[in-house]
Amino acid sequence: MRYAVCLAPDVLLLIALLRMTYVGLHAERRWMFFFLCAWLAYSTITLFLIQIWEAGSANYMEAFLALSAGAWLCGAPALLAASHRLSQHFWQSCSVGAIVLIAALASRYALLSHGVSPLAKLLVLNAWLAVIFGSVFLLASSGAGNPDALLWRCAGAFFLIFGFGYLTIGALELGRWSYPAVVILASLAWLALALFVKPTHECIFNHEKLAFASAAYLTPVTSRRSRG
Repeated sequence: MRYAVCLAPDVLLLIALLRMTYVGLHAERRWMFFFLCAWLAYSTITLFLIQIWEAGSANYMEAFLALSAGAWLCGAPALLAASHRLSQHFWQSCSVGAIVLIAALASRYALLSHGVSPLAKLLVLNAWLAVIFGSVFLLASSGAGNPDALLWRCAGAFFLIFGFGYLTIGALELGRWSYPAVVILASLAWLALALFVKPTHECIFNHEKLAFASAAYLTPVTSRRSRG
């Protein structure tokens, strides 16, 4: 049951990625698609590595650090694209700064809790980065056109719930019920992405394809006329 709950966001994200591929959005928003694929790989692999190594072991921590760092680096281009939109709106940039400050204070409070293990410190750092990504994506989605609005809104909601959820659990030392609650709540963001993603106007009306089809259709007619 525990691993079924942990796998829920990965399964829903996989469905969303397949849906993005089906409607052609993977080619239009390559960096965001690449980041979500990297996140899926990271979250799935780290979940199954715990079956091989103990959670607090040096091998697991090294693998966790390498995989998480790789996932966040893969998301840097998508984050820069969203940040570019935020840079044009002063109050949204201030909002991101305030959210990051709150996350930093929550991270510090979580790290000061008793009996914090090295793995827990890595999780806190991961959660803090998730809050940064989530706040930038969610605020950048305000007023943006589709498909960016949907992608940024869903990704932002997931990472904010994921980040603040982990920080809250660590800071308040909540019970076992808290982690499944955060995971299920965060999974709803990927479910929304899978349900509402649709082909864009550019995908439906591709002018290059239309010109190629017109040329292919007119060529035989032109040939017949020239022979006539």
